[in-house]
Amino acid sequence: FNKTIGFATTTAFGIAAPDRNNTLLVKIPPGMSQDIEVIFDTAVPRVFTGSIFVNTNDPLHSLLSVGVSGNVVDISPPVISSVTNISGVQSSQLPQTIDVNASDNSGILSVKLNVTVGISNIILTATRISGDLLSGTYRTTIPATNLSTFVSYFATATDLDFNTANSATFTYQTTT
Repeated sequence: FNKTIGFATTTAFGIAAPDRNNTLLVKIPPGMSQDIEVIFDTAVPRVFTGSIFVNTNDPLHSLLSVGVSGNVVDISPPVISSVTNISGVQSSQLPQTIDVNASDNSGILSVKLNVTVGISNIILTATRISGDLLSGTYRTTIPATNLSTFVSYFATATDLDFNTANSATFTYQTTT
C-alpha cells in the first residue's frame, strides 16, 4: 500500500520528513510495518497530545489516526539574578524593602524571603511588581525590628514544577 503520513493536530511535535509540509510518502507492503520518527518540541515543559494521520489507498481504511503523546519534565531550577543587598548598620525603626529578580523556563510559582531576626525566623512572600511569569521582579518588606540585632535573609524561588533555587545570604545590623 502507498501511504502518505502527515501531521495535523498540534505544532508541539512533527514528523521527521523531507519536505516542509511534514508529509512523508511511504510504501508499506501488506503485513509489514514502518517506523516513523516523531520529533517533540522540548523548549517548554508540558504534556503533549495529538495525532498522526495516515492516508492510505485501502478502501476500508482510507484515513488512519495514530495517537501520540509526550511529557517534557522541567528539572532546571529557577535563576535568581539579583537580590537587594542591605548591609551595614540600619535603623531598627525602619522597614527594609527587598527586590528579587527571578526567572524560569516553565514559570515562577513563588518567591519567598527567609529572614532571621536575632533568633527568630520568618518567611515573607514576595509579590511580582514587574515582568511576567517567566521573568520578573518580586518585592517584599522586612518589618522594622525595633531593637538592636542582626538580620539575615535569603530568597527562595520556586518554579511551576517545584524546582527551587536559593540566593546568597545577606546580613545587616539594626540599632536603636
